[in-house]
Amino acid sequence: MRRLAIFIIVLFALQLCATSVIPMSVEQLAVASSVIVRARALSNQSSWDAERAHIYTFTRFQALENLKGAASSEIIVRQMGGRVGNIEQRVSGVRRWQMGDESVLFLRPSEVGQGVMAVVGLFQGNYAVKRTALSEPMTTNGAPEAMQYDPSTRTTTHFRSSQITLRELRQRVARVTGQ
Repeated sequence: MRRLAIFIIVLFALQLCATSVIPMSVEQLAVASSVIVRARALSNQSSWDAERAHIYTFTRFQALENLKGAASSEIIVRQMGGRVGNIEQRVSGVRRWQMGDESVLFLRPSEVGQGVMAVVGLFQGNYAVKRTALSEPMTTNGAPEAMQYDPSTRTTTHFRSSQITLRELRQRVARVTGQ
């Protein structure tokens, strides 16, 4: 009985640490975005906010293809979390980019302004592009520790990422945006 109680407490604690989202379709992400771009990560820079309460990472991207809106050739995206000195803040559900990573990004203006962008739907608007020699490029937007909430049943389950071809992602965005 004691093992069961410990298991339940640990399971509950893990869910408290996870980020929960209401799933958004590609079409919903496209409508909510002012810019959709396929881009390659060039560099990361992390810094504290003005209150020194949170660390944010600013990732500079090279735009490879505009799917909605008029993105400039370089885009800066702000996300919560990062490392400054020996202090690191991690945010469940935020996928960090490494130099060279390619993604299709569903973006909106960030609260900081100055042309800085934010990903729509947290990790949901960040479709990593994976290329292999054997098949056409695939995209996926999952985050392993994230949860999804279903308002109709009031239940939370592990997030089920979308995995679709880059071509299908482009087609679905084009149907919504007319581009």
